Amino acid sequence: MKSINKYFLKISIYGVFFIAFYFLWKILFDNWNKIKDYEYTLNFYYLTLSVLVLMWGQIYLALVWRKLLIVLDAKIIFPRLLAVKIYTEALLSRYAPGKVWSIVNKIYLCRNLGYSKKDLFISSLYDNVLSLLTTAVLGIVLLALSLGNGINKNYYILSLIMIGGIILTIYPKIFYSAFNFCLKRIKREGVSDFDQLTHKELIIFFLYYFASSVLRMSAFFFLAKSVVDVGYDLFPIIVGAYSMATAIGVVIIFLPGGIGAKEGAIVFLLKSVIPTTTAVIISIFARLWQEFAIILLFFITWGINYFKNKYKKKTIDSSE
Repeated sequence: MKSINKYFLKISIYGVFFIAFYFLWKILFDNWNKIKDYEYTLNFYYLTLSVLVLMWGQIYLALVWRKLLIVLDAKIIFPRLLAVKIYTEALLSRYAPGKVWSIVNKIYLCRNLGYSKKDLFISSLYDNVLSLLTTAVLGIVLLALSLGNGINKNYYILSLIMIGGIILTIYPKIFYSAFNFCLKRIKREGVSDFDQLTHKELIIFFLYYFASSVLRMSAFFFLAKSVVDVGYDLFPIIVGAYSMATAIGVVIIFLPGGIGAKEGAIVFLLKSVIPTTTAVIISIFARLWQEFAIILLFFITWGINYFKNKYKKKTIDSSE
């Protein structure tokens, strides 16, 4: 029975990869006419820069997740390179409906590291929640800076209330009450006192995730700049729009990877500063660009890990 479950899990994970590539193909197919007829003036310098910054942000995010696992169980420490490989591979699972496959994939890929399924599950929840909260805060702050002036002072007040509310949620009593309420709703065991981060640890990890969000969301500005010549004065609204669109895509659980909602939010928020057609093209490119960077990073880490293990094995064999 146990072997059947493992076999089913393995098949399911391969199925998730198929779903990821299917949705990427669907994006291309559904929007091919817009992509084909668009007059491109791609700036490859900014395009390359955007991919590098995004990959840097993803590496940083993976290392923060690794640090979370070590805090939960200090007895087990695994290589940083392996953490990046596992995290990147798990990211491709987010296209499956329900938002749970990336967590399932992480648990499966970490099965030989010695961590309990509970620690892996809890670390993934921390990762998802803190990443969402910090991305939303970044979006609200930047949109307030770029849209608040000239519209209404109430926009600033609303933004401050929203930011204050989000920051207040990392107070342990509020954070874990909400956390455990949601877990009980899906019939999962709540986070015990032993597995809870202290208030200081929550603040530190919130700042770590915020830094990661700044990196990853800023990469989108360089992508936009590679398609249309936008000035750096538009940095707040472009990065803010992408941050909010990313957060919206995460919370809409019935859409695989937030497909459609994220792109729609990008176009809606950017159409005031970028021509609508260009905003549509950029939103489509953003999805493909993000997956390209993640897949590229996965193959780089897989290749380094493969040759590193091969060299280690060769060294052991020669010493014998």
